[in-house]
Amino acid sequence: MQLSQSSGFYEKAGVRWVRKFVQNGDVVKRITRKDEKEQRVIKDRKAIEKYLKTIAMYERYHFVCLVFFLLTTFHAAFYKAFVYSAIIFAGNVFYNILPILLQQYNRVRILKLLR
Repeated sequence: MQLSQSSGFYEKAGVRWVRKFVQNGDVVKRITRKDEKEQRVIKDRKAIEKYLKTIAMYERYHFVCLVFFLLTTFHAAFYKAFVYSAIIFAGNVFYNILPILLQQYNRVRILKLLR
């Protein structure tokens, strides 16, 4: 379900901004200032395969949450709770759609490195 094979597509969608604030993102790395070698997730080909599986797991998790909260959004709208519906939808964008795009961006970058 990859939206694009171009990292530029994801960068235009704001994924680099999102990457700053996620768990193990740029801000966290800057604050903790661990040794650069310790921070590297990808050290060899085996680590690449493991990381790609991790990316797929995160993407599936956020996709399931996306569907659940979309259904919740529609349920709230059906019962005319439009404020709740809007809040749930906005939260869904930030908590699920942006992380899915981030995982796809990471996959594109890693696969580009493999080529």
